[in-house]
Amino acid sequence: MIPTLKSNIRRCNIYQTLCVKTKCDNAIKYNYSILDESKNIVSTVNIYDFQMKNFDWLLMSDLQTAPKQRNKGYASRLIHKAIDDFLNNSFCKGIYLFVKKNNGNAIHLYHKLGFEKLKTYKLQDGDYLIMINGNADISQFNNMQFS
Repeated sequence: MIPTLKSNIRRCNIYQTLCVKTKCDNAIKYNYSILDESKNIVSTVNIYDFQMKNFDWLLMSDLQTAPKQRNKGYASRLIHKAIDDFLNNSFCKGIYLFVKKNNGNAIHLYHKLGFEKLKTYKLQDGDYLIMINGNADISQFNNMQFS
């Protein structure tokens, strides 16, 4: 169960943290968003469950924070919430993400939040790192083709 949380955390000035579950194409998408007092989206991230046989990982993607709201802990809070909802509640065994190999700030953030570098993957628009968090079998990535 993915709860909707209301919170008044002063450090981040969070009005509301939401998680919305939707079915899209071949996956279930969980969108986490932090809203400010005016109910504008401050930060957002998506988690995708592709429900593939013999693949115990969920994809974290599309992390975005409004430019004026960066470096205030919003992205960290969303990622912590997703990890708590999925990894700590036996929903899945691992979360993975792609990050551009030259995006040092994002790599640092993900590492600080418990993600480890798994391998480099070449996509059409450049080289990416696959970073993982959790205890799922990393050999499941050996035969995966991403586009």
